[in-house]
Amino acid sequence: MDTALILRKLSVLRERPSRVVDVLREPRRMTVGPLTANRLGLQLFRVLKDRALWHTRSFELTTPEAREAYETIERDGIVVIPDFLSDADHALVQEEYAASRKDPAEGTAYFGPNFGAKELYTSDHPERYPHTNRLLRDNKLILEVAAAVPRRQQTYRPATHFFTVEKGNPDEAHVDLDGAQFVHPDRHYPFVKAFYYINDVDETNSPYCYAPGSHKIDLRRLVFEYVHSVTWSKGGRDPFHNVRTEEGIEQEKELRDLCEKYLADRGYPCKPIMAKANTLVLSNNCGFHRRGEYIGPRPRQTVQMDYKYFESRPTQWMYPVLKRLYAHP
Repeated sequence: MDTALILRKLSVLRERPSRVVDVLREPRRMTVGPLTANRLGLQLFRVLKDRALWHTRSFELTTPEAREAYETIERDGIVVIPDFLSDADHALVQEEYAASRKDPAEGTAYFGPNFGAKELYTSDHPERYPHTNRLLRDNKLILEVAAAVPRRQQTYRPATHFFTVEKGNPDEAHVDLDGAQFVHPDRHYPFVKAFYYINDVDETNSPYCYAPGSHKIDLRRLVFEYVHSVTWSKGGRDPFHNVRTEEGIEQEKELRDLCEKYLADRGYPCKPIMAKANTLVLSNNCGFHRRGEYIGPRPRQTVQMDYKYFESRPTQWMYPVLKRLYAHP
């Protein structure tokens, strides 16, 4: 249990009670249930049900740019948009990012000795980071595509944060004990995660890696979901998240091997998404992905937004009421 993280969240809720919405809107997990239920096909039922309901829902895209991005992400699972903002607007985001590195609200995500991430939620502090929230959190194209992929109604704005992958001491060796370094899907249903590159990302500074095409649900993916759910429920684990010890990584080896074998059998290479600053990446994280190796010493600086909260159905249903509490509806 990350006591510091819990205390930080409680502090945010004390300062901004409206953020209770973000606590309530946790989405459905990828795998649930006991071993017997998954052996009987619980996960298969969940995947098939969600896919059938997805087909019944409609969505709307209002601009050619949004339609083009949606078509690409539906085909490949990922879309990369260079020069997303104007030079002037990109400079505004850079300025706010630089200010965030001196903000006492900045937190730390520990990946291993001398390795981790610094993060600050701009959506918690809209008065200090108005341009990042306006240009990215409230961006119409991103919101439309993020709602169209799961075919959900737009409601809340995403929690938006600066995220910097770096070594504490650039001149010393580091160890990566975080499960996100291994290939995995986040969920069995489609949803978007967005990455905006503040600086250039190449093979040296831990690029986001994605396996194009791996978001598709077909018979072989259903077989994977069945085997994965049975393997997961044997240990009752939450795969690939918060491992961060040598023992934890070893415990997840069987799950990790299943994912790697699936991609190898399907011929889906996990490719690093390398691009210049001012690039937007939208990916369907039903597909397989991982965090690339960090060679360093240059950090990876991004703004990240996660839209799987669209699948938190009780919170979506309660939106007409909860939006009255929400600081940025």
